[in-house]
Amino acid sequence: GFPAQDLTSWEDDISRALSLDVEHISAYSLTYEEGTRLYEMLRKCEVDETGEDDSRTMYEMLVEKLEDAGYNHYEISNFSKDGFQAIHNSNYWNGTPYMGIGAAAHSYNESTRSWNVANLKEYIDAIERGIVPQEVETLSEVTRFNDMVTTALRTSKGLDLSRLDDRFRLHVEKNARKHLDYGTLEIVGEHVRLTKKGLFVSDDIMSDLIYI
Repeated sequence: GFPAQDLTSWEDDISRALSLDVEHISAYSLTYEEGTRLYEMLRKCEVDETGEDDSRTMYEMLVEKLEDAGYNHYEISNFSKDGFQAIHNSNYWNGTPYMGIGAAAHSYNESTRSWNVANLKEYIDAIERGIVPQEVETLSEVTRFNDMVTTALRTSKGLDLSRLDDRFRLHVEKNARKHLDYGTLEIVGEHVRLTKKGLFVSDDIMSDLIYI
């Protein structure tokens, strides 16, 4: 979805990536973040944003060509050969606790989420005084469930219903019905997951499944 990118150049990019025979490929759609130079260029009409239809076609081409080449589409924007899924990011998507060390690092232990001060001097000064300079957010049961929905549904495995208590499981089963009927969600064993059709409306599906 780069400015001025067309399907021909995108197909060439994919072919060049495949020719390198790498074990893992991540491919994300370009977003225009407010406060960046690129955002200002878009606002001033100095660049044109790729249309939604073209972006969707590019994504479909990406999925088809990488799967044909033997890559596993294991997360919305990530593809790997067998045995080469990203361990680091998979831990985030699977809800595995992690510890962040250093300025601006984040940590998660299932009940809290914390982040260290970003300023390097402040971080070093605090550590030398024996203090971890961080803010901590205590996660409610609902927040933990919503985090699980928005991360697990990004993966090919989907959301594991067996991990949910009755309240949240009934919520998912109720709100997933229309998406199951639309063919954008499917249930495989104890997992509810996006279909290929559902990949293009994943944000809407996640919005329906989070608990408000």
